Amino acid sequence: MRPLYVTLHLSTLLLAGWGCSTLPANPCGELVRTPAGSCDCPEGSTRDEEDWWLCHLPDGGQIRDPNAPPRTDGGSDDTGPSDSGFDGGALEDGGYDAGETLDAGPADGGCPDRVWYRDRDRDGFGDDSTTVMGGCAAPEGYVAEGGDCDDECSACHPFAPEICDERDNNCNDEIDEGLPQVMCYRDRDGDGFGDETTSMLACACRSGWTQRSDVFDCADREPRAFPGQTEYFTTQYCAAPPGWVCALGPDGTLINGSWDYNCDGRVTSQYSTAECAFASDSSCRPTAVLCCYDATDCGTTVGERESCFIEGGMCRTRRRSVTQACR
Repeated sequence: MRPLYVTLHLSTLLLAGWGCSTLPANPCGELVRTPAGSCDCPEGSTRDEEDWWLCHLPDGGQIRDPNAPPRTDGGSDDTGPSDSGFDGGALEDGGYDAGETLDAGPADGGCPDRVWYRDRDRDGFGDDSTTVMGGCAAPEGYVAEGGDCDDECSACHPFAPEICDERDNNCNDEIDEGLPQVMCYRDRDGDGFGDETTSMLACACRSGWTQRSDVFDCADREPRAFPGQTEYFTTQYCAAPPGWVCALGPDGTLINGSWDYNCDGRVTSQYSTAECAFASDSSCRPTAVLCCYDATDCGTTVGERESCFIEGGMCRTRRRSVTQACR
């Protein structure tokens, strides 16, 4: 990208000698006039790194911008023919280098000097820390109004309405002020149910939070455990508080583990084990049902009763092996 002063409009550059009067018929001479009104080097040529008014041609020749200020180093401005007939007048400091403020010449009632502000987000307000001096028309990407507090946000500028986006939209050093607030609960595991003990007020719940407050999560670090879970699982989940660890105990069960996947406060088995025995009417029927009420009954291979039958005068239980599951 060439420095900003090269692309300023001709109407700005010519103020020193012409004010706001009519420009010459061909103000760019042998240079190319761009749609924006500036003079650019012909195709194939390059700007001189030290003297940006000078273009180097592919054949070794040079063309100097006819709008350039007079040389102050004793050199000649005659670098070839030009049909503009215009020498560009003079700048107050005798030259113009990158980083300097452009002097548009004395105010003539039509083009006074003024400050232009960089407007990256095109919201009509510019960045107070990035300015150029000029007259008449604004350079490309600059505007007359400053005061933008966030020039990367088109919805952020003085007098903008405040919206719920966690930004200072109206540039008053406050964020989302004056907007309706809702209570949000932390949802670390993203299952849609929050931790009742961790909440905050905001105009909208951001990612990782939920507004739902009718029921709460019993394990906010385990996405499979939440109120209303209907699935069964053959292993426990780690229910240890933050900072604690879960490990296998001597009996092979998980220390600080839990089977309560549906957050109802109790453990429910998917499969039950029944024992068959003779009843008072001498029938062979199940008399006890062993359910998964604690960790020792879950996660192991148990027999699920299929039927009770009498064999050799004994009431027996026919079983098939299944893996216990709980929630």
